[in-house]
Parts: sequence; C-alpha cells; structure tokens
Amino acid sequence: MASPTSRDLDGLSIKEGFIPFSHPSLSSDVSAQIFYRVAGDLEGGSRPLVALHGGPGFSSLYLQPTLDLLSIKTGQPVVYFDQFGSGNRTHYREKRLDQGFWTLELFESQIETVLRHFDIADAFDLYGHSWGAMLAAHFAGLYRPAGLKQLILASGLASTKAAKESFNQLVSTLPDRAQEALRTAPPDSDAYAEAIDLFYHRFVCRADPWPPELVETFARSEEDDTVYLTMWGPNELNVEGNLKSYDTSDLCKNINVPTLIISGEYDELQPVASQAWVDGISNREVVIVPNGSHLAALEYPEIYVGHIASFLQQARDCDPSDQMELRV
Repeated sequence: MASPTSRDLDGLSIKEGFIPFSHPSLSSDVSAQIFYRVAGDLEGGSRPLVALHGGPGFSSLYLQPTLDLLSIKTGQPVVYFDQFGSGNRTHYREKRLDQGFWTLELFESQIETVLRHFDIADAFDLYGHSWGAMLAAHFAGLYRPAGLKQLILASGLASTKAAKESFNQLVSTLPDRAQEALRTAPPDSDAYAEAIDLFYHRFVCRADPWPPELVETFARSEEDDTVYLTMWGPNELNVEGNLKSYDTSDLCKNINVPTLIISGEYDELQPVASQAWVDGISNREVVIVPNGSHLAALEYPEIYVGHIASFLQQARDCDPSDQMELRV
C-alpha cells in the first residue's frame, strides 16, 4: 500500500492516502481500499467535518473547492473519502446491476471505517451532498452515533418518491419539445439526450462553463457507472435501482443533533424532496441559496460557505470548549 502523501495547497495542508476496507460481502481475494483526503489539521483541536459525496458512484473531487474554502476560513479540518466503487478507490465492475451487493449498509460501513481510522468517532460533524445526504440521514437516523455533533444535509431527498415529485415539477417548466422528448423519445436518442442536458444545466449546475472539478467528476462516473446504474438508474430522472424504495421520512425523527438542510433555489431537489426532514428533525435550520441549483456550492461558494460556517458556529456556541475561528 502506498504511503500517505502530504502537501500544501494555498496555505491549507493536504494529506492523502488509502485505508484498507473489509466487509462480509467482499470475497477474501478482494484487496479493497478507500481513498481519503484530509484538508486541514486533524491535530489542531477543531472538530473534523466528514464529507460524503454524491452519485452514488461519483467522487469527492467536486466537493473540494467549497469545503476546502470552509477549512481555510474556519480552521475546521475536512475529511473526504471516495466511496467504494468509484473515484480513486477500489472499483468492482463485476457487481454491476447486483442490487443485493450495493446496499446502504455497505456504504455506512465505509463511514465507520473512516471514523475508526482517524480516531474521530467520538466527535465529528457530518456533511452529505445529494446521495451523500441520503446516506448521512440514514446513517444518523438508524445508528444515532454518539460522536455525531452536527449534521448538514445538502441538496438531498428524504425519499425517492418525494424526489420524483420534484423532478416532475421541474420537467413541467421545460419547453414543450423537451417535455415531449423526456416522455416519449428513446433514452438513446439525440432528442432525449438534449432534453436531459437541458435539465442538468438548469437544475443540476447552472454555471457556464461547468467547473473543471465537476466535469472530471462526471467523466469518471461515465467511465464506470456500476454504482450509479445499479443503485439509481441510467440518469437522474429514471430511478430504476435499489434506491427507488429509499425513504427516511420516519427514520429521520431519530436525528437529534443540530441539522442544516441546505439547497439551491433552482435545485433539482426542490423543497418537496426534503420536506419530511424539515417536518421530522426537531433541531433543524433550512437555507435556500438564491439562484443556486443542485451544485450551489460550486456556483456561489462564498455564500454557501458563509451559511455552513454560521450554522456550525451557532451550534458550537453552546459549548465554549469547542469553538471555531472565522477568518475573513
């Protein structure tokens, strides 16, 4: 196994490496690893933020510009990792379309592995974006980890059924030609591809051009769509994978830590998608980023980081021993 590497990025210390990962569902001949990236100093006294990327099957690359900025401004270290099956860690293409293998429990086991590796299970914050928010909410609600202090659910969905309501709302705002293509055109047709592309550029990321980190993230996912196709489907609007029955509407009521629910005004996951979280989590704050979409964090990083930093500090104000220093 390669040794961890360290470097400095604009004054922010970066450490990267791999963590061995084992799970009962993996055969003994599979040498699985989780790629990690730590921005900031885990020994500096500030509670770390563990970041869960979206997809499923993407990588943490697209989260880094914004959450690195958070670390620079607050001094809070951020622990990223690429989930098993995508990004810079072990891929498992032979399990393509094996819905019994790619489970929430498999990914929650990876969170626990990362927490143990860095010895931070006793005190950590958790950020999840999109699929990462689905995973974070399920993890927090089911296991109620004692060390979880604050939770950020970014552009997520409380249930797949609610997400479909959001998609239908937004598709109805597209030009008639695009709506017709999404309803009737073959998925491999140019008309369908153009309509999906329009949806993505209106509601997934409105930046023009897309940030390079996002472009690379999508490119990596397209190289190996095993996880995305198996768990979600061929594209955002067609949910055919094992997440089609995902629902944390009741489970989220177990979440009792301060929680931020944040999304963009033009997010593909409109408020209806996370309404059950708003209703079910007692100690929660809701933020909508004006003009932002699903990737509001990349479109308006300063504003986005401001909301997250403010939320994290407000909750910490209850504990004088756990403070962040906001750097302007």
